[in-house]
This record gives sequence, C-alpha cells and structure tokens, in this order.
Amino acid sequence: MKLEDIPPEAGELCEAFGMEVEKLFGDRLHGVYLYGAVVFPDSGPIQDLDFHVVLKSSLADSERSRAVAIHEDLARRFPGLGEELDAYFITVEDARQTGCPVHQLNLLVRDESWALHCAHIRAAALSP
Repeated sequence: MKLEDIPPEAGELCEAFGMEVEKLFGDRLHGVYLYGAVVFPDSGPIQDLDFHVVLKSSLADSERSRAVAIHEDLARRFPGLGEELDAYFITVEDARQTGCPVHQLNLLVRDESWALHCAHIRAAALSP
C-alpha cells in the first residue's frame, strides 16, 4: 500500500513520523513499516496507527528519550490520532530471530504479537 492510499489525516501523521524518525536515526534506520487497520480500507474507522521501526543497531539512552519526544510532539501536532501512535522500535538482528523482539524504547517489553507482525516485514524488507 502506498502512503497516498490511506486516509489523509493518517497519511499526514505517517509522513511526519517517518521524517522525524529518519532525521533522528539517519543511516541506522532500516525501515518504518505501517500495519494494522489503516492499511485495510474496509476495516472501519482508524483508531490508531501501528508501526515497527527497524534499526540497524540498538538504541542508546539518549536516543530513547528523543524517540519518546517524537511521540509527544506528534500527539500535540495531530490531536486525537497522534495520541494513538503505536510504534515498536526493534533491531534488524532481533527481527531476524524466531523469538519476540525487544522493544528498544523499553527493554523490558517484547512484541508478544510478533508472529502476527513479522511475515509482512520479513517479506518486504529483511531478506538479504
């Protein structure tokens, strides 16, 4: 699905999120993958935006706080939908494993729904 194929309010938020993440991580960014109801036009009203941000290496503490600041900024800039931005930050290495990847913003959290999320990400971007 292309960005222009999703509802305009979601598209603007996705574009802003992608730009901020790219600015923060630069060459360390492997990809940003949108999934969930927003990519299925017949799923009804959009209630949140689900992303995986795949990074080439783990986050430093300073980067964690800046990534959280991106979420806070977008919640202010996009009232309503911006508050419902759900993004897992994971490493490429973790994404290639069979287990649930560690969420780089909170190392105590793992993506327990990884089995549902990984097939599309792997098919699109993680093959050598």
